[in-house]
Amino acid sequence: LHPSFIRARYNLSLASTNMGQHREAAENCLIALSLQQRELQTMDEKGKAAHIDASRTLPARGMSSTIWNALQLSMYMLGEPQLAESCEKQDLDAFRAKFDF
Repeated sequence: LHPSFIRARYNLSLASTNMGQHREAAENCLIALSLQQRELQTMDEKGKAAHIDASRTLPARGMSSTIWNALQLSMYMLGEPQLAESCEKQDLDAFRAKFDF
């Protein structure tokens, strides 16, 4: 397992959810989203973002809505409705007080 593979982190979150490990699932979603955010920032800095058709690959904010939905489910399962609502805004910073990623 390569820790910087976004898809691997997402798959770990699904497996964790299936085992009832909702905090671990959330942490893997947050890591995946953070990696995705850094990747997009790097692409922007290098001027490569113009070559990506974002309308086909990622939502307007650039991060996977599927991962955000999985994170939202984990937040509800952890009894964190305010953080679940932060998923709608796709605000990673809202999670930094309670999670390390």
